[in-house]
Amino acid sequence: MIRNDYIMRLIEQFVRILSELISKQKSLTTEQIYTELDKAAINYLSLDLELLNKMTWTELLHFFTHNEERDAARCYIAAEMILTYAYLNKRHMDIPEPRIKALALYLEAITTSPELQKSEYFNKVNDVLEKVSAVEIPEDLKLILFRFYELTNEYGRAENILFELTELAIPDLEKIGIDFYQRLLKLSDQELAAGNLPREEVQEGMQTFRQKSHLNRP
Repeated sequence: MIRNDYIMRLIEQFVRILSELISKQKSLTTEQIYTELDKAAINYLSLDLELLNKMTWTELLHFFTHNEERDAARCYIAAEMILTYAYLNKRHMDIPEPRIKALALYLEAITTSPELQKSEYFNKVNDVLEKVSAVEIPEDLKLILFRFYELTNEYGRAENILFELTELAIPDLEKIGIDFYQRLLKLSDQELAAGNLPREEVQEGMQTFRQKSHLNRP
C-alpha cells in the first residue's frame, strides 16, 4: 500500500507540474521552459536535463535501480520528461532515439509495477510504438516488449516477438517460452481468440517454439 501510494503520488505530482508548464508555453521563453524542465528533472530524477538526454536507456534503468529493485515511478517520469523535451525541441521529433528510450522506460515501469497496469498507461506505450513503427525495435528491448504484449492480452503479438527472440542469445528463453504457452493453455477459448491466438495456434506455436529453441540452442 505504501509503495502504491508512493508511485501514484509521485507520478501525479509530476504530471500536474508538466501540464502546468506546457500550458504556459506561449507565455514563457524557450530558455525559461527548459529551466523549469531542468528543475523538475533534478527534483524528481536526481538528474539534470542534459544528462537525462545523454544517458542510454540501459544506463537510466541501472540508475533507477536500488537494491535490485527498479523505481517504476522514476522510470515513468523519465519517459514523460524525454518525450516532453522532444516535443518542445522540434529537432528531436524527427529522430527515433528519444522515443525508443522513452518506450524502454515506459515498458520497464509498467511491467514491473502493478499500479501502472491500467489502460491509460498501456496507451502510452502503444502510442510510442505507433510512432516508431517504421524503426526496428532494438534486440535488447524485445524481451520486455514480449512481456508487455502478454500483460495486455495481445497474445498473437507476444508470440511473434517470442519467435524473434529465438534468433537471439536470451538466457532461459526455452523456459520463458514454454511457461508462456502453458499460461495461455489455462485461458478460455474466448480469451485466446480475443488475444488473436486461438487454442489450436497456441498448441502449434508451442511445438514450433520448441523446435526453434532447440535448433538455435548454443
